[in-house]
Amino acid sequence: MKENRIVFIDNLRAFSLLGVIVIHTLSFHLSNPINAFFWNFLEFVVVTFIFCSGFVNAHYEGKLKSLSDIFLWYKKRFFRLYFPFFLYFLIHFILFFFFPNIFNHFAMQKNIYFFIGSFFLFWGSNSNWLPLIFLQLSFITPLIFFLRKKGLIWIYLLLAGVITAWFGLVQFPYSYYRIVMWIPWSFVLFFGLYFPKKFIKQLYLLMGSLLIYIVSYFILLNSHKSLNFYDNKYPPTFFYISFGIFLTIISTWILSFVNFPTKIQKSLFYISKNSYALFFIHYIILDFLESTALSKNYLLEMVIVAISSILFLLIIQKVKLKLNLNI
Repeated sequence: MKENRIVFIDNLRAFSLLGVIVIHTLSFHLSNPINAFFWNFLEFVVVTFIFCSGFVNAHYEGKLKSLSDIFLWYKKRFFRLYFPFFLYFLIHFILFFFFPNIFNHFAMQKNIYFFIGSFFLFWGSNSNWLPLIFLQLSFITPLIFFLRKKGLIWIYLLLAGVITAWFGLVQFPYSYYRIVMWIPWSFVLFFGLYFPKKFIKQLYLLMGSLLIYIVSYFILLNSHKSLNFYDNKYPPTFFYISFGIFLTIISTWILSFVNFPTKIQKSLFYISKNSYALFFIHYIILDFLESTALSKNYLLEMVIVAISSILFLLIIQKVKLKLNLNI
């Protein structure tokens, strides 16, 4: 049972990472309506990616008993989540600084405010929202465990629900979304932490998310607001979250019945295990390719970005192993 659970989550996380690569590649080729459709439709993989994190961290419930346990949890999570981002950002920023004609597709800026904002995760690089949300969700995870144990989690979910519903009714300033995005994303965290094992409960969750999506759709439609998932992501609205949860559940069902050949399964395991590092590496590869003729063929570009990111990481890991670097 435990082995099946690991395989299931690895496959889900691997496909989520590949989906992110597809989204980011298509974002440069949206003049084609088919590309625009898949770019918008595949936004659910970000929900899946964060769901996997919550699912894996569920085993910490009952283990964070003291303040020292919680502090150690925060310390490990901080270094695991922040250091890969900072290393990536430093490399990408240096490449942009010295080769601005090649690495200039992700809104990098040559000023100290951009660098400091990116460094502290509150502004700057568009990629820093992911480590920030993981850190924010890591911070509130012990709180969720505590509130659930005390039977008070419904109070938190009610308050978070009211705030998230409000995000769907107003035009929240984009420059401040990092401050509050953890509130709606905590529903995805909760979804991952307490994903039901029984099929019937999963079915109820599926129908509930579909109902919320339909209601949110008509509210946005009647309010003349954007029905684009990207526009409902910063911070997330119930329209975006419910859509993501619905398709994440569908994805779990599909992957539960698929048995991949051994070589493919090993590849998916590697991608899943290194998904966080690959997430950052693919930004640099894609940035470079967008300055070449290969960017005209977006399908080829997707394949090159995915394969190159994996090969680049393999090289880094081999060099690290040879030099015996503990980083």
